[in-house]
Order: sequence, then structure tokens, then C-alpha cells
Amino acid sequence: MTKVDYSLLEEAFYLRITDHPHKVFALSLRELQDGTRLDEFIEYYGTIQKATTRQVVSTYFFKFYGWFFSGVQSVMSLNHSELQIELDNIELQVFYNKEYDYYGLCFKLMDASERSVSKGDREKWRSQYQASIFTKNVVPLIECFAKQTNIRERELWGQFVIGVYYGHDKLVSSLTCQQKSGVVDDFLFTTKRIPAEVFKLQKNPLDIEFTMIESLTNSDELVRMKPSCCLYYLTDGAKGKCYTCPRLTKSELEEKRQEYLVSVNK
Repeated sequence: MTKVDYSLLEEAFYLRITDHPHKVFALSLRELQDGTRLDEFIEYYGTIQKATTRQVVSTYFFKFYGWFFSGVQSVMSLNHSELQIELDNIELQVFYNKEYDYYGLCFKLMDASERSVSKGDREKWRSQYQASIFTKNVVPLIECFAKQTNIRERELWGQFVIGVYYGHDKLVSSLTCQQKSGVVDDFLFTTKRIPAEVFKLQKNPLDIEFTMIESLTNSDELVRMKPSCCLYYLTDGAKGKCYTCPRLTKSELEEKRQEYLVSVNK
């Protein structure tokens, strides 16, 4: 077993084993299952993000949580180990980045101990571990946020999924060819082979074909359109929907392209 690189997890996946140095708010993920505590977080984070609807907090949370999940996945793939991901053991922290003037989310493992698994048992362990993460962690949180903020669960799965995929991209880009093989195999298992009943859905929500669109900054590059809207446009001061928003019409997408071209050619 190789040593877990917690500096990488902290930098790339919002996963920490110590308090964020600029923490301004914290509570455990288990506490989010309490309606009163969840409301407290929604009110706090919604206010500092200038959200005009409670639903914004839900979409933002699951975007960050998808990245965190990718960090958990990386430990499984690279270190053949599992982290203690029970809701009681994960503390949600809101932090303030003074340099860029924004509030973000990160997730601290209260107990950072790892459990290694022998390679001979790996297939069975991977299946059980992945199922446990979703049934005891991700799915209950999505249900809580959806109910408390009156948003469809599919919207939250969309934000979680885009975080997972971007996190996977970031991880793979930093690996050797030998390391990539195991990481990609585990990712395919997660996105293609976990049965739908684990998610309480008709289909694995991570098994998705993204709509690809021309990059705003590079016409030779394609980027993913988000599976669902992050609702950024429902915050005070927002200048409309994001370029990769699925709620944009074709004409609105083209208008954003033209606006960008005008701005860079001034």
C-alpha cells in the first residue's frame, strides 16, 4: 500500500484531515440530516453567496461534493484503501478565500485512518465499498437537500456528476500511464456497473452521455455541457446563465460566443 497523498486531496478535491485555516462555519454531514441544522447551513451559505433561492445552496453543495467523492475514489484506486466516509466522520466546512474573495466548501475527515485491502479481495471489496458510499452517504444527502429546498433530485445528481467527472479528469491528468489503468477501470465500474437500485433510481445517474459544445475560449476544443443547471444565475449580481448551462437555447449560446469574441477583440 502506498501512502495517501493528503496534500493532493486537499488541493484538488476539497478533502482535508485538518481544519481549513480560514474556516468560518462547520457542521458534520450527519447533522445535515436534521432539518433545523440543514436550514442553518442553507441560511448561512445562501446569504454569503447572495442566493435568491434556497435551491442554489443545494446545487453548489453537490458540485463540491462531487469533487470530494473523486478524492475518495482516488484513494481507493491509487492506494487500494478505503477512507472512513460515514456521515458522522465528515465535517462540512465553509471557508473564505481572501485573495479571490469567495466562500467555498471543503470536507474534513475527523478520523483519517485508512483500511487497506489485499488485491485478491479487491473486486468484491470495490463493489461493496462503492455501494456503501452511495447508500449510506450520497443518496441520503441528496434526499435531504431535495426535500428541504424543494428541488428535484435529478438536478442535484447532475451537479454531483459534473463534479465527479471533472475531479476524475484532474486526477488522470496527473498520473503515469501505469497508474491511469487502475483509476480508469475503477471509474468505469462506478459510472457503468453499479446497479441502479443502489441509487434508488431507474438508472445509474453517473452513466451519462454528455452533450459536447465548442469551448468559449478555444474553437478547436469541445467541453461538456452540464447535466443540470447550477442556478448561478439566481444569485444577486449574476450576469445570466453559465456558458455550459443546459438551459441555454442555441441562440443564447451563440450570443454568448459572440459577446466573448467582441470582448477579447477590443
